[in-house]
Amino acid sequence: MASFIRNHWYGLLLFCFFVLEISIFLLVPISSEFKVREGEIQVYGLNKEILLFSTGGKSNPNLVGFFNVSDEEAISVFVLDKGSYVNWKNQRNTTVLFSSRQTTFGKLDFRLNENEDYYVIFDNTFSNINKTLNLGLKVYFVPTYFGFPAAYVYRFVPFALLLIPIFLSVKTEKKVPPIVDKEIVYMLLFMTFFLGLTNNVSTSLNE
Repeated sequence: MASFIRNHWYGLLLFCFFVLEISIFLLVPISSEFKVREGEIQVYGLNKEILLFSTGGKSNPNLVGFFNVSDEEAISVFVLDKGSYVNWKNQRNTTVLFSSRQTTFGKLDFRLNENEDYYVIFDNTFSNINKTLNLGLKVYFVPTYFGFPAAYVYRFVPFALLLIPIFLSVKTEKKVPPIVDKEIVYMLLFMTFFLGLTNNVSTSLNE
C-alpha cells in the first residue's frame, strides 16, 4: 500500500482535487435569488398596493415571476424604477419597465439595473371590488468576487491547486508521473471541463 501511494502520489492527489471540484460544482450555484414577495396580497377597491425592492449589491439582476387574480377579476400591474416612480406619482409622462393593464394573469421576466430601487404597483383604482392576488416574484442575480462570478472563482481553486504537485515534483526532483497518472489527469480535467460546460448550457437555457 505504501509503495502504491509512493508510486502514484501525483494521480491520487489530483483525484482529491477532482473530488473538491465536483463538490464545488454541486454545492456552489452560479446564480442566487431573493424573494420580493410570495403568497397572497389584498388590493382594495379604488386603491393600489405597492411593493418596493432594491437590487443594491446584486450583479446581473433579473426580475422573474407571475401574478394572477382570484375569481377572474382584472387588475393593472406596473414595474417602475425610482425615477419613473417619482414621475408617475407627480402625474408626469414616464416610461415603465413592465405594464399589464386590466388583466387576470401575467408573467414577468426582464433584466434590472444594479443598485437601483424598483416599485411593483398593483392598481385597482378603476374598480370598487376588492381583489385577491396570488403572486411569486423573485430577483435572480450572480454573486461575484472581485468582479468575477463567485462560482467560477471557487471552481478555479482546484486548478490553482494543481500547481502544487507540479511544484513539488520539480522541487523534490521526483520522477515524471507514470503514464497511468497522466491518463488520470487528462480524464479528470476533461470531465471537469465537461461538467462546467454542461452547467453553463443548462443555466443559459433556464434564463
